[in-house]
Amino acid sequence: MFKLESELQSLVHLRPEIVLGGIPEISPDYCSDVPAAISLGREIQLASGPIDNLFIDANAILTFVECKRHGDSRLKREVYAQAINYASDLKNMLLDYSGKSFLEQFFSLISKVNDFKFKTFDELLATLGKDPVLVGKDLFDWRTQFIDRLEFNIKHGVFRIVILCGASPESRFSATMLRNLMQLMTYAEKDTARYDLLLMDVSETGQNEYVSRIIWRRYSPLPQIPLLASASRDTSLGIETMRETRASMAVNNPSADASLVRLLSTLDENGYSVQENTQGLAFIRGKKSLYTMVRIVNEGWQLVRHQIRRGEILHADIENKQLPSCLELTKMTIASKTSSAPGTEGAMYEITITPTPDQEITLEVLSVLAPRPIEM
Repeated sequence: MFKLESELQSLVHLRPEIVLGGIPEISPDYCSDVPAAISLGREIQLASGPIDNLFIDANAILTFVECKRHGDSRLKREVYAQAINYASDLKNMLLDYSGKSFLEQFFSLISKVNDFKFKTFDELLATLGKDPVLVGKDLFDWRTQFIDRLEFNIKHGVFRIVILCGASPESRFSATMLRNLMQLMTYAEKDTARYDLLLMDVSETGQNEYVSRIIWRRYSPLPQIPLLASASRDTSLGIETMRETRASMAVNNPSADASLVRLLSTLDENGYSVQENTQGLAFIRGKKSLYTMVRIVNEGWQLVRHQIRRGEILHADIENKQLPSCLELTKMTIASKTSSAPGTEGAMYEITITPTPDQEITLEVLSVLAPRPIEM
């Protein structure tokens, strides 16, 4: 039993697994391949009032928990509107922001919560990144997906909303009041809503042991970040094979090796970085791929720009058959493929340049194929 509502808030703040344990598809007892939720704190102030508890997991799913004791008259009608309003408030408060400003506003909002323990958004990400489900995964890719998914989830109302009830010493369980709440939610809820709404009960089963149960639910499946289902590959063997091919190029094709050395020098002098992969050397800027690489092939090499997407100047040049003259002077092939993935619909192109012995890859060519992103 809970003498005060704040006792129930404090309990689930310190032990989120008590709530999760009552939801079968994310229960630690049943599913070892789902991320745990971490508490962002208590009493986050929103437009319609403070939400009792707020949690987040590595899938960028936010869980709102509104705590009420059985016998509280607000269970009859008010708590349902309260819980939905909190999720709506968060969505509306962040709707006009995007990208970096969205993250800044989100962190500014949640950092005002009681018991909030993270100094920066990166510190929050680092804590989430330690979840066991991410072991063996590409954490850089996960961070990118997490940030994109967090903005999407909040702006599209993809939440988990829990009304959590607990017994109190001075009031008896009221079946009539609870039934009234369930009837209200059943009547008002629509199948098109993207949030998962649960009415749950928590009770003590032993000394400091608790169990939660679902009383009523309007279920909506909440998305997992795709990366959680796929482990990162061990590429060390492929990289070693690529290095051997490159080493033999220096012996069997010295002119190609010399031109590659000059290209790498040009890259270095102009602020580009390269990273080894199983095919050759990928161009990067900081941690961002420039979708351009040197491909080591048959004791020679090629310069490849892939994933040329709609919206890029180079994509329009290819479609209009008006390529920059510096590319027209190279031995070049263009391949195309179609994609239906969100943001990449339509044709994407790949340019492959195979340098001849007397040809140099100029800085002008590099700037066309791999324009360096503007530093923020």
